[in-house]
Amino acid sequence: MSFFAIKTTLAVLLVAAGLTAAISMLTLMGKPQKRMSVSALMKIHRTAGYVFVGLLVILAVMGVRYLAAAGDSLALRGVLHWTLAVALILILTLKLAIVRTFKQFVKFAPILGMTVITMALLVAAISAGFFAITRREAPTEEAGRPATEAVQPAVEAAQLVVEAASLAGDPKSGEALFAANCSNCHDANSTESRIGPGLARLFNRGELPSSGRPVTRENVRAQIVTPLGNMPSFQSYISDEGLTDLLAYIETL
Repeated sequence: MSFFAIKTTLAVLLVAAGLTAAISMLTLMGKPQKRMSVSALMKIHRTAGYVFVGLLVILAVMGVRYLAAAGDSLALRGVLHWTLAVALILILTLKLAIVRTFKQFVKFAPILGMTVITMALLVAAISAGFFAITRREAPTEEAGRPATEAVQPAVEAAQLVVEAASLAGDPKSGEALFAANCSNCHDANSTESRIGPGLARLFNRGELPSSGRPVTRENVRAQIVTPLGNMPSFQSYISDEGLTDLLAYIETL
């Protein structure tokens, strides 16, 4: 399973645990007639809260690894995602401190709890919405023809430019670029995922792991320049000539 798939699964479980904790809390505080006993609802709320905190810690560790690999190339969406996530963690920490230690302020705990789940939903919605939009906007084919004729001239022109740039390339220079820019996230010697998928025998596969597009030079180049999923763009860090060398190296893996 890829890094992105694992992170997505954990995020879905996080949201589910958060909603369970929130609903049980609202039922405890706002419903005069409850189908379950107070003790059962409190147990559900507590268990869901522990699961939420545990999943949040795991996702935070994975996020730190990704942030370290992305460095200054982190996209604006990533910056917003991280800002909200850090704020969520701080508010959750404050809530836990009130519940555990500063019980004189316990009346604020429900408000803080609802704020935490709202921010968790917001963080998840930002990533899910971005991925859904970029997947929908990816070029598709039906019966061997592009989905829309309007984009065909631009697509063909872009392909001609890319194919012309891809005629040459120095694998040795590409190997150095890979070591400097790609090796933190991608393994060149296997298909196992590190932070991103392993790239061994990439050009022998049917489709790219992140975007699902056919494995061609132009599609690999597009994934590096305008990536889908959580991968940062390297357009500002690798020149066109460098990209050609990098592609030449990846073809040799």
